[in-house]
Amino acid sequence: MNMLTVSFPVKSPPSSFCPNFAYILRGELSPKMCTSEVCKQDPTRRRIYPHSLQLLHSLLSTQKTVPAWKQLFASMSPRFVLLSLLAVLSIFATSRSTRVCNNQCCRFVEGFPGRLKKLRQDYSRIRDFYEANDDLDTALLDQSVEDSFKSPFACQAIGGILGFYLDTVLPTAVAGVSDDATRSLKPHVESIQQIFDQLKTDVTKCRHYFSCKNQFDIRNLNSTYTQMESKGLFKAMGELDLLFNYIETYLASKRHINL
Repeated sequence: MNMLTVSFPVKSPPSSFCPNFAYILRGELSPKMCTSEVCKQDPTRRRIYPHSLQLLHSLLSTQKTVPAWKQLFASMSPRFVLLSLLAVLSIFATSRSTRVCNNQCCRFVEGFPGRLKKLRQDYSRIRDFYEANDDLDTALLDQSVEDSFKSPFACQAIGGILGFYLDTVLPTAVAGVSDDATRSLKPHVESIQQIFDQLKTDVTKCRHYFSCKNQFDIRNLNSTYTQMESKGLFKAMGELDLLFNYIETYLASKRHINL
């Protein structure tokens, strides 16, 4: 039986809903990567499974509220809506089964959601402090950085920006949370530092796996950070969530290769 597939842009909802949504969505829409039990074993659900994902994606990415929901559900029978929503719920219960990888870089990509979860947990404990002290309107991780993550040299951009945080931002951040008022933040900053260090090592090892091209120029980012002077630290730490999202989207896009 041929599995019906759909094609639409992958757009992650807020991380509080499902931090690894980009991974789940991309993996489960591909028949070759259909690993959830609900997707593999039940013929009836296999037919509606892609539609369920499309429904979930539409609901999460739309900017409208009640009219958008009515329009989506009006085009489906009540039975199909119910089955679709049940299948959507099953995604989050069963989609964490391990995919078979034949190389270390594939295992790195497949294992990234675990690291991402830990990064976001640590960041949630320090975010308020850095955002409260960031009073600059200028962005550090601006549109040019986001565009770099969508380019052929995205893995070079990841390596360069991780190196920037490891060499410049995070050591200063660790040194700045040593007094009584901020000491509780230090373990979380150090945890992010350790994960970034391992990520940089893995990205460097896998540059051929990612087919990296050209060399990302970190000088513009360094220059902007320097111009921000003492406020640059709070800006860089306050924008870590953007960096997490950029890396998540890029690595999720590489799930289909060399499985």
